[in-house]
Amino acid sequence: MADHVHLSLWIRNPSALALPHYLERVLSVFPFSRLQAGAALRVLAVSPGEPPLMERLYDEADPAALVDDAKAFSNPDVAFEVDCFWELWSGGPEWGLRPSAVTLAVRGPGFESDNGEQIWIDAGAETLYLPQASNPPSLRPVQSNIRSLLRLAEDLGRVLPVERRALWQDSGENFAERLEESL
Repeated sequence: MADHVHLSLWIRNPSALALPHYLERVLSVFPFSRLQAGAALRVLAVSPGEPPLMERLYDEADPAALVDDAKAFSNPDVAFEVDCFWELWSGGPEWGLRPSAVTLAVRGPGFESDNGEQIWIDAGAETLYLPQASNPPSLRPVQSNIRSLLRLAEDLGRVLPVERRALWQDSGENFAERLEESL
């Protein structure tokens, strides 16, 4: 199974009271898929391993509805997770722009996480972001996917007081180093 690529952001002076505001900001710049509507909101307490306090499916990825439902659960030890889609290039022999699953998480300062970030994004499998030597035509689509991920990081930096950010993989490897090696 391929590693997933993650984007982590640490907020300057994070506030539990601002969690719905952070979620609203994340959703305001996220480029939701036009090809596959819908989203799911999950509210977790204390740590990722705990059962959700709430889970709700939405026919449309409506940021206002997601934030409104999350507000009732705003506490220092909760996380709001939104499962949705954005469009990335994927393929094999035939590359095309397709919906790709992503998880967006906004975590309170008391929520357990390995890295202590307030914003965590699971951007999908590394194969979407690393060119494959066995498939030379993958370079251009992969470059476009990387640009999409970096643009999202920049947009989040514009709407949130981001102190630092990191791109990493499940294995703990530095994604930038892996990308450099693959090029």
